[in-house]
Amino acid sequence: MSLKSSTLTVLLPDSRSKNYLFNFVDTPGHPAFSDEVTVGMRLADSVILVIDCIEGVTIFVERIAKEAMRSRLPIIVFINKLDRLVLELKLPPADAYFKIKHTIDELNLVIK
Repeated sequence: MSLKSSTLTVLLPDSRSKNYLFNFVDTPGHPAFSDEVTVGMRLADSVILVIDCIEGVTIFVERIAKEAMRSRLPIIVFINKLDRLVLELKLPPADAYFKIKHTIDELNLVIK
């Protein structure tokens, strides 16, 4: 578990040989370190919101989404740990789909 924010800078070329500089700030995912997340968002142009597909939208995820919206930052949603639906819960494909859809619907309710 990370306790502090860490940064990563990547230079990525596109198909027309133009380069783009990306600075990523990885913040802790534990609610006890929400101050690190808030500081990281103040430095950001957008937010990649990582949601565990089993846990769904927790209070911490809800808090981060609301903070991003208050800061008028675009949110990119990333559903993480999809393999747990099959390996741990042993869900058939249709049930796994509905679990993922439910997670996205939960986040949409927070955003509304």
